[in-house]
Amino acid sequence: MDCDRFRFVGAWREVKRYKIIMRASGTNLTWKEGEASIEKIRKNIDKYPKMATFTFYYNTGECIIEVPMYM
Repeated sequence: MDCDRFRFVGAWREVKRYKIIMRASGTNLTWKEGEASIEKIRKNIDKYPKMATFTFYYNTGECIIEVPMYM
């Protein structure tokens, strides 16, 4: 196996941060993203490479898109 074929992630770089709309689920026990927020995430994630990821911070109501920084 040739290790030169692999790329290792050294860190994640934040490229986009924005507010999202949260709503309570049917049982009011969990939170869900609104439909407009889901569409916003899909549009923004398509602008970045395949390895881009997103994270929700429910306490602040933000979504953060990050891309890998390779070693």
